[in-house]
Amino acid sequence: MSTLAIIIIIVVVVILLLLIVFLLRRRSAGRQVTKEAETSAQRAEARERARQADLTEADAHEQAANAKRQQVAAQEQAERAAQEARAADELAARARKEREAANELDPDT
Repeated sequence: MSTLAIIIIIVVVVILLLLIVFLLRRRSAGRQVTKEAETSAQRAEARERARQADLTEADAHEQAANAKRQQVAAQEQAERAAQEARAADELAARARKEREAANELDPDT
């Protein structure tokens, strides 16, 4: 084999090796871009889920506050009802005493 043929074969082999290395790097870069896109999508989804969780938590806090206000209002109403019941009992007792006193003074009874 002549020296020229050997040099040509070596040059072709080097060119093929360079081409393979170039294609492998390009393929690796494509995978990297795909991974970055997937990661970006996952981050966006995580942010959206976190936002939804924050909204749900805020709604829960609001509902808890409303329930607490309603509980306080119900307790106040129960206290007012108990006071009114005590006042009515006192009034009924006074009326009973007055009736008894009136019955003692009434000559017909």
